[in-house]
Amino acid sequence: MLALTVVWESTYRVLQHTAQCYRAVSIVMPVVLLGFSRISRRRWACSIVAGIYTIYAMVMLWLFPLFPATPKLGPVYQRITHFVPMEFPLLVIVPAVCLDLLRERTQTWNRWTQAAAAGAIFLITFTLVQWPFADFLISPASANRFFGTNYFAYFSSPNGFDVRHMFVPLDRGGGRFWPVMFEALASSILSSRLGLAWGSWVSEIRR
Repeated sequence: MLALTVVWESTYRVLQHTAQCYRAVSIVMPVVLLGFSRISRRRWACSIVAGIYTIYAMVMLWLFPLFPATPKLGPVYQRITHFVPMEFPLLVIVPAVCLDLLRERTQTWNRWTQAAAAGAIFLITFTLVQWPFADFLISPASANRFFGTNYFAYFSSPNGFDVRHMFVPLDRGGGRFWPVMFEALASSILSSRLGLAWGSWVSEIRR
């Protein structure tokens, strides 16, 4: 939860059709998932960690609006009468399950080969599920209490992309998308390798 909060400004739903979103997630998530996977003896360690994040984020999304609140700063562009929660959780549970399945097949591989496979699997599966899901989140169909896209910060301009249900056209033109996605792949692999190293170090600690 804390790792994804660090990169929250790059993963807002209006940015989920930009390469920087997937690069940001690829930096912080593989190290967490593979670290706990290496430490834990449970087969579904990655899935458990991602599942806890998903449940925690959804509970906050559903509970926060139940408590009254009003803005104390300005400018105020939205009428706020309750706490505004963070967004619907990212679908990291899908690549987490894939990493757990991959773990059984790659335990005898060297660490860098494991990291390359895990990093690629994480980025590919996360992109495949989050990209189309972002289309739904940006649509008026998700503007309800379950998915929470009807909540806006008090400083959200009426002309903002989120209020108008539009993606930020950050990668359109200029050929920026694929170079940044390549950076995301490299980041995912390096993050995976760091997670394997961290997990191995912790698992070797003896009292």
